[in-house]
Amino acid sequence: MTLEAINQAKVLYHLSEDRTVIESLEAVYHASPMLKKALECRIVPCRQKERVLDDIARKTALPEKIKNYLKIMCRYGQIDELDDAICSYYQIWDEKHNILRTNLIFAKTPEQSEIEKATSFLKKQYPEKEIDIQIKENPDILGGVLIQIGQKEYDWSYDGCLKQLESKLT
Repeated sequence: MTLEAINQAKVLYHLSEDRTVIESLEAVYHASPMLKKALECRIVPCRQKERVLDDIARKTALPEKIKNYLKIMCRYGQIDELDDAICSYYQIWDEKHNILRTNLIFAKTPEQSEIEKATSFLKKQYPEKEIDIQIKENPDILGGVLIQIGQKEYDWSYDGCLKQLESKLT
């Protein structure tokens, strides 16, 4: 994620604290791969891009200030940063609303007690946060659980334990 995308996310957050508006923007932007290509294409004149954005805003009830934001991004050739800006927007939104999004990765479908144990750990580590958990499966970890929170990991998987043991022995 570039600094430019993070700055754009801050602008987006200032324009709309309503996450559903940005989710709608993301859905519209990805609804047609051709739209994304056309807006990012440096050969397509800015006026044409603006007309397309006007049509889309009219048909989807995209707020005026978001439409204008997109036009400015097109004018300055930064529309290719939109995906990263939206991703960063979600991170800012989660932080401002005290939401912790985490992945619990298990080798196979976990027992409810395993989920509860990991959830209990997270609640102790982050008592002020509302925890949003996604359960994923990855047989490569062999067993145990791998907890991912953004860039941070708690690796209690069998694979992780084996790697730690191997590094101690070498």
